[in-house]
Amino acid sequence: MLSKLLVATVATTALGQTVPRPEWTKYVDMPVDHFSIAPKPKTFKMKVLGYSKYARADGPIFFYSGNEGGIDGFWNNTGLPFDWAEEFGAEVIMAEHRYYGESLPFGEDSFRSNEQRQYLRIEQAMQDYADFIRQYQEEKKTTKRVMVFGGKRPSSGSTKKRKRPPRG
Repeated sequence: MLSKLLVATVATTALGQTVPRPEWTKYVDMPVDHFSIAPKPKTFKMKVLGYSKYARADGPIFFYSGNEGGIDGFWNNTGLPFDWAEEFGAEVIMAEHRYYGESLPFGEDSFRSNEQRQYLRIEQAMQDYADFIRQYQEEKKTTKRVMVFGGKRPSSGSTKKRKRPPRG
């Protein structure tokens, strides 16, 4: 059945099914360095988009871990989570990868030197996502299952997260 679903999903998305607009946008504080022992670590705002039209109490969260670009572009060009959301009763959430789009830890200076770029690491990004999911579930008072989607760097991060979950 899954192979039939994938073929239908690709065909539907390829035919131009419209991806819905986000119902909400949040800018969530994240530590620049998750592994610092500083008592008050420097933070930045990570952009997160969400869509809950089909969410059921027993449905999962489809979480898209952002790629190398602004999250809005991936929202508008990633049909699979939306194609499956109604069937699975899922909420769709997409988080922007640090150092891309509007999620710049040091603003326009984020790429100025190695000092700023040193936090552009998969371990830091995966911890951003893990912390967001934990915070979101606490805020919503839920323990919904989370299915992680992503491509390129995020998919390798998803694999690492499965092998060795971030702390927290």
